[in-house]
Amino acid sequence: MTAFGSVPRVGAPAGTELRLRILAQDVLIARAPPEGISALNILAARIEEIRTGEGPGAMVRLSVGEEHLLARITRRSAHALGLAPGMQVWAVVKSVAVAPVSIGEG
Repeated sequence: MTAFGSVPRVGAPAGTELRLRILAQDVLIARAPPEGISALNILAARIEEIRTGEGPGAMVRLSVGEEHLLARITRRSAHALGLAPGMQVWAVVKSVAVAPVSIGEG
């Protein structure tokens, strides 16, 4: 289980284990812990894999504790950040990006 800061419109009491579906395009990657931003969910992560295809995008597989998270970013961003497998990064997820239908009991 990985601690997630805040998700709106959840009827479960604080501390309840939930399963979340987070879309890859709703995950940002930072090389340093971000400060002074509105997003409340900042998770320490490690890059496991970076996949690029024919287009401008890159899919980054992150490990967050025992869980995994995907981030879809541009190849330009991956290059500018110098992202590589094994690197420690921070995944940023806006809580409003998690739809109520994407939340289930853990």
